[in-house]
Amino acid sequence: MTLPALLSLFGNAGDLTLRRRYGSTEVYDIVQDFGDGYFYSVPLTGADNETIAAGAEWMRLGPLYLHRTYKAYADNSAGVTLSGTWTQAGSNSYQVSGRLAFSGNTGDYLELTTDDDVTSVGAVFRYGTSGGGLVKVTIDGDATLADLLETAQDKVNSGDFPNTILVANGGTLNPTDRVIDTYSDELFNGNLFSSSLTAGVHTVRLTVTGYKIAASASANCLFHAFIAYGAGLYTPAETLFHLWPVVNLMTTESYPTWEISHNVIPDGATTPEWIGHTNSMKFIDLPVLTVDGVETSLSKGAKTTGSNIVFAMGYGARHSEIDGGATNTALVDFTWTFNSTNGMTIAHTLTWLMDGTLSLGYPGMMALNTTFDRGRGRITTVDDLDDDNNARKCNHSGNTILMWDYDGEMGALMYVPDLAMTVNNYAETPTYQFAIDDDSSGIWNKARLYRFGQVHNFVTDEVWQSEINYRMKRFTDGANVALAPWSAL
Repeated sequence: MTLPALLSLFGNAGDLTLRRRYGSTEVYDIVQDFGDGYFYSVPLTGADNETIAAGAEWMRLGPLYLHRTYKAYADNSAGVTLSGTWTQAGSNSYQVSGRLAFSGNTGDYLELTTDDDVTSVGAVFRYGTSGGGLVKVTIDGDATLADLLETAQDKVNSGDFPNTILVANGGTLNPTDRVIDTYSDELFNGNLFSSSLTAGVHTVRLTVTGYKIAASASANCLFHAFIAYGAGLYTPAETLFHLWPVVNLMTTESYPTWEISHNVIPDGATTPEWIGHTNSMKFIDLPVLTVDGVETSLSKGAKTTGSNIVFAMGYGARHSEIDGGATNTALVDFTWTFNSTNGMTIAHTLTWLMDGTLSLGYPGMMALNTTFDRGRGRITTVDDLDDDNNARKCNHSGNTILMWDYDGEMGALMYVPDLAMTVNNYAETPTYQFAIDDDSSGIWNKARLYRFGQVHNFVTDEVWQSEINYRMKRFTDGANVALAPWSAL
């Protein structure tokens, strides 16, 4: 049970795909094949949806998702036909496809003929607009096959629409017709129509009905893309694809704390604030992106593949009581490295520009959802993480910690290559070292790595550094079978 063997156990294979998403916000996705049609992705996004620019808030790593990857089809893609009068436009701000097609004319439709072996279909509509109407969905000419959607009768029964939309009362819809209200039912990530189709070629049609609820400004169908899933359908060569989450492997927090989290009071301030949380860091040096050692830039909608993807950037840390948050209290350089075999490594160097006091300091955390219900540190037994007793478990002063799903496939490893650099060999953390917080909320189980577990007075030009490696893997024979025998080293 050596450290190299443990790291090798978590080794994955296959190139990474890096995509810069279409849409109004700045988002990148790192995607890797997890086997059996599953992919994982980590989104990198401008904090609070800000543009990534000098003076803007820092770029954040979002939650880690396990996905099915759907092929996407825009209005101008092969296999898509339009009937009637549609307005069609292209813009990098349009979600998924960089395209928008819309019509409010009753009877107008868009139709997709899918690739072969498709078992699941859906669409992405314009989200959060003032208009949007009721759209009829048929699959293979059958108005009842979109079984993940409500029927026209359901819409009448709920009071959303009057019974006059039904044929029996002079309308155009049968009670069993499947429909979607693109004003109130549409979801940001899209809507699935059916996920239980027989594998094969399918025809999906979206028909404008002309009906809308009173709150909607129009009966338009505002369309970005069809999405379709089938085993083996997606390959990295696809120009358009859409990530459909199967499970968020992280917490329900919007931005789990992969990176640093230091609670500080710089001289001149009275209230502690976190570095690593909202409004705490502003861009100085914009991200420099390299793929397999070559500096790269991507326009929206573009993607590339490689085995080693690096983002390097620099920030100024701020405190709201120091010059109203306009003056840097520290300089922070980050490097995020995504490797096809070795997972994700986050390194940082923080240089203080003034004196101050810190009460708690974490160089990194791994906040996983509660399906990760077992943990093991540098101990001889496995700790149970599913009793939500707000206890810190797996406490130890080693350089690895394991978490896994006892009756599932997913396992996670957090590894510190250099304890002296990252945690000062735990010299300043007498109470806690490396631990898993079994939170009483039942929302997450979080591995916490402490550099400072008590008050520390820092001085100008003091430098803190860290490097932490995170790995995730599906163990198809069971995570507990693979990981319970290990004692993390």
